[in-house]
Amino acid sequence: VKGSLDCGPLHGIMGKCLLTLTAGAPSDRIVCDAQTSCPKDTTCCFMEKTHKWGCCPLVLLQAVCCQGGNHCCPSGHTCEPHRSTCSRGPNTIAWFTKLSARTEPMDVSDVKCDNKSSCASGTTCCRLPSGEWGCCPLVKV
Repeated sequence: VKGSLDCGPLHGIMGKCLLTLTAGAPSDRIVCDAQTSCPKDTTCCFMEKTHKWGCCPLVLLQAVCCQGGNHCCPSGHTCEPHRSTCSRGPNTIAWFTKLSARTEPMDVSDVKCDNKSSCASGTTCCRLPSGEWGCCPLVKV
């Protein structure tokens, strides 16, 4: 199982890290969690208000996920919610609206963390400092 741990701009704001697992995901999708994926050239962003994943439509650019809302900005920009823009120094651009992520039913081989959370087969449930579950790309022995 290949995986990467992203503690980028979103996670610094919200105290969460996103583990992207590539096993079992179609090559045209990236994995947000065990049940949710986004198109390949987007960034998974957790939307605090709805407690769901969204997909930031910034092709080939790592996105900055704006806190709590449905918007995102290109890497290196700061979300300006009071203006509905992204800023980088004195320059501003309109921010991007997140697309809906695809949610699949849980695979029967998923590893159950609790009644609400699970991880993909071949991974282990790991409790994050926030108290939420994360998926570690290693099998528990």
